[in-house]
Amino acid sequence: MPVAKVRGVDIRYQIVGDRGPWVALITGGRRAHDEVVPLGRKLANAGYRVVLHDRRNTGASDVLIDGDIAEETLWLDDLHELLKGGVRGKYAE
Repeated sequence: MPVAKVRGVDIRYQIVGDRGPWVALITGGRRAHDEVVPLGRKLANAGYRVVLHDRRNTGASDVLIDGDIAEETLWLDDLHELLKGGVRGKYAE
């Protein structure tokens, strides 16, 4: 699984599909992205490129607990950076 350095944290991610509009799937709780892989494959078969990732402090990504920012906000900011510069640019395989 590819790794992107996003805001100082190694984020593990996967892209399913190679054409169409981008979709990001996010798991709930502390679970890794593996639980949404079947849904990601269905979306890819329907013509989408799907980004799956292990958020910081979950799955195979780095653990970093620091500061006063809510973890959900950190996850959103990390995903934004991954999508902005990552899967469509510098992290693309």
